[in-house]
Formats: sequence, C-alpha cells, structure tokens
Amino acid sequence: MPKILSQFFNFILDIAEVVFLAFGLYLLLNWFVFNLHNVDGDSMLPTLHNKEYLITNKIANRTGYKRGDIVIFKYPNMPSKEFVKRLVGLPGEKIQIKNSQVIIYNSEYPESFVLNEPYLSEGMLTTQNSFLKEGIIMEIPDDSFFVMGDNREVSSDSRQWGFVPRKNMVGTAVLRIWPVTEFGAFKKPTQTSFPSL
Repeated sequence: MPKILSQFFNFILDIAEVVFLAFGLYLLLNWFVFNLHNVDGDSMLPTLHNKEYLITNKIANRTGYKRGDIVIFKYPNMPSKEFVKRLVGLPGEKIQIKNSQVIIYNSEYPESFVLNEPYLSEGMLTTQNSFLKEGIIMEIPDDSFFVMGDNREVSSDSRQWGFVPRKNMVGTAVLRIWPVTEFGAFKKPTQTSFPSL
C-alpha cells in the first residue's frame, strides 16, 4: 500500500476513534448525568418561558432535592410526558393552602411556616384545586413530592392531580441554554428562604 494511502487511512481511523469516543462520552453523560429538556407551555412564567431549553442535572436523583428546585419529572398520569415545575413540598411533610399562601409543617417547624416564594410574580395568588382544597392540611407520602408551577393561575400541578413519586423524578434544571440572551445557571434555593429536611 502506498505510504500516502496508509497515512490517509490512519488519519480516517483517528477521526473515527475521536468521534466514537466523543459519542460514547455524550451517551454516558446523557444517560447518567445531564439531559436536555425544553419548556412546553406557560406554567412556569415568569421564571421559564415556552420553548426555552434547559440542561437537567440527573445526579439530584442520588444527592437529593431541595425545596425551591426547578424539577423535571415524568407526569404521574402519563409517564411518557415530562413536566417542569417548582418543588414545594418534601417527603413526609404536610402542606396547606390558606389565604393564597403555601403553609408547610415538618419536624423542624411542627407549628408550620409560610413558604417564602420570591420567584412568583407580584400579585400571583396560590389557589386550591381538585386535589388540594383551601384550608385542608395534606400529608405528603414518604416517597413523594409536591410540585407547583410558578404561574399558579394556569399551572396543572400537584394541586390538581396529586403527588409526584420519587421514581418519576428525572432531575433538576441547572442551566438555561436557549434563548442565548437568557443563557445562565439557575440560582440554588437558600436554606433561609426554603427550610428543608
């Protein structure tokens, strides 16, 4: 085989090797660490807008979730569909909606606290729905979460269809990548604003 042909063949093999390794690394990261999700609808306004793209951290499934996280999960009534919502209630807590406020009861605050929600638009009211009624205190199962959209008036969320089982959780939104003008990481919830177990 001529030397030039041999060099060309080796060059093609090197490129194929790099492409194969890069694709394998992408698959591993996509399967175990990160994933790409798009926002479908207006339930998370003003935080997220329709057609935005997010990078999701799947490691949260192993490290845990915090109140205030933006989470991606498989919709319990149709697991083939994924939703993006705000994590409001943690496993084992009790939750109540009263006078447009979210009230949480847990071991750290057995007498309850009113959830501080700075991500909501000014004047946004949190109202009851078919699952969680006004004034009723409901206990969240040990293996489940309670989620709500930031745009409470239009969001289909736990107030309407119930808890999200831990097995349905996909991960937390960590980075907005589209549109480019909104590119950036999401702020992590602080302990003072969002007491967590």
